[in-house]
Amino acid sequence: MQTIIVPSTKSRFDTAPIRRRIVEGQELVNLGRFGAAATVLWASFEAAVRLSLAELGEQTDRPIWLSGTPRGLASQAVAYGIIDPEDRDVLLRFLQEYEEVAAGKAEMFDGDLLQRISFLAERTLEEMGQR
Repeated sequence: MQTIIVPSTKSRFDTAPIRRRIVEGQELVNLGRFGAAATVLWASFEAAVRLSLAELGEQTDRPIWLSGTPRGLASQAVAYGIIDPEDRDVLLRFLQEYEEVAAGKAEMFDGDLLQRISFLAERTLEEMGQR
């Protein structure tokens, strides 16, 4: 398993770029551009989790090693309390759907599932701000 280290830093983390991407992803969903929305919203969620874990590393003054795979990152988010186990199940359903669309086994993403990914990204950032 490939890992990436998130170094501890002493600067405040900026969530604004991620928030802008979440809004962009939501707009794409509203336009029915589910494929583009899936990419933007997953990237937003992943960035929110990575930022949140980096902040946790700062708070404990120890870097946190992150998985280099989407499934591994989802599991780590649960392990560190960033998301609930039920949320990980949503993420794994999304990743399965993403793989099926990419492989041509499915034609379109589920808009409700995309909205859920958007919500999880937003909530991750909100909870990070409350720590």
